[in-house]
Amino acid sequence: MPRALLPFGRHLQFEYKPLGSAEDFEKLLVVISDTTAVVERHRTEREQRDILELSSRLLNDRAGFLEFFAETQALLERVTKNRTDLGLLKRDLHTLKGNSAIFGLSLISELCHEAESVLEEAGGGRVDCSAIVLQWERTCSKIRQLLGERPQNGIEVQSSLISEIVGFSGRLLPESRRFDGPGRARH
Repeated sequence: MPRALLPFGRHLQFEYKPLGSAEDFEKLLVVISDTTAVVERHRTEREQRDILELSSRLLNDRAGFLEFFAETQALLERVTKNRTDLGLLKRDLHTLKGNSAIFGLSLISELCHEAESVLEEAGGGRVDCSAIVLQWERTCSKIRQLLGERPQNGIEVQSSLISEIVGFSGRLLPESRRFDGPGRARH
């Protein structure tokens, strides 16, 4: 008998209790509990922990984080389009699982592990990766809030470094070509 079901997006848990003696019962009491709110709260808490861990990674190694972000996007695109190469699919899921775990995205890592298990059990059949993609999209929306909107072909430079560059360039350039800072050239 099932312990849990997921009809129409609801999380239902089942408990079975024999009525009468345990060996020779005539009736069975089935208790069905809707645990959707509890499951969602746990998922939200895990998602928040993942974002907190990811924020720490972003602060400590922005370039590494951005590389992870781009590679994950490419891997997910390949996973969703891959219809024939089972070896590549397994390798991509395994890479996604490992990279996600390293960057603290436990939910995505767990979903990748589940997809790997389904692939192993199915003996090479198709696997639905939509839950992985959906969780990544949820994570990306939070990541974009952390990153803010910035041009992809630009670079970040701290304001103290800009001052140093301006001072250094002032010593190198002839007086007529010097500038006092961004957008303030001397003429």
